Amino acid sequence: MLTAAPRNAIPATTSRRVFVGTLLAAAAAVLGGAATRLGLVRSARARPRRVSLPEPTADGISFHGEVILVRSGVSVRALSARCTHLGCRLNQVERDMIVCACHGSRFDDAGRVVRGPAALPLAALVIEATAGTGRLDVIVAD
Repeated sequence: MLTAAPRNAIPATTSRRVFVGTLLAAAAAVLGGAATRLGLVRSARARPRRVSLPEPTADGISFHGEVILVRSGVSVRALSARCTHLGCRLNQVERDMIVCACHGSRFDDAGRVVRGPAALPLAALVIEATAGTGRLDVIVAD
């Protein structure tokens, strides 16, 4: 003998939909929080800041916290010291290449990707030199 379901019973498909919707919302909240904590999502209020660094005296690559300075002859270029793959800090050079210790990406002295997993070049930073001071002001975006 068949019995009818009570009138106030919730069909199984509706409760599954509610469960899956709740599960997806919770996962999005967790991933959003993790991305913010890891610095993958930047605040809209982040403003560029000026960092004063000593001008390099010799040709080559030098690391200064968030900034990489590359001197070649009389020209100096500034690059972001954050790997474009997952944001690891860059602070190693091997055979004239900037190396990410986290996942092995390699960049040339112009910031171009030589080997991945990074797909984008390093960000070029603006340099403002003050004549006769031996220092460079580099504009770093947070």
